[in-house]
Amino acid sequence: IVAHHNNKELELEYFKKQISTVSDAKAIVENLSGQTAIVDKINRRTVTQQPHPSFNLSSLQSEAYRHLGFKPNRTLALAQSLYLNSAISYPRTSSEQLPDTLDIKGILTG
Repeated sequence: IVAHHNNKELELEYFKKQISTVSDAKAIVENLSGQTAIVDKINRRTVTQQPHPSFNLSSLQSEAYRHLGFKPNRTLALAQSLYLNSAISYPRTSSEQLPDTLDIKGILTG
């Protein structure tokens, strides 16, 4: 749950149950609106996460279908367009490895 206070964004944890529907989320927001909260503990930590492997065509199509409802041929067409515009590597490969010479920071910062 994300809250805002004094123009700062606060990330809160909700422990009772998993919020699995929009109606559950709306009910929580409605119950919390106008309420006062007490912060009883603050934990600060630095977390380092390893990146997920890059997509191969099959995993990209699966995720695009699962999250966006895109059929595999639509995902392939979009990936091909991105490739032709130099936005991604060649999409029709099963490789998940990126070359060490690839300037990832430069690509991300533009």
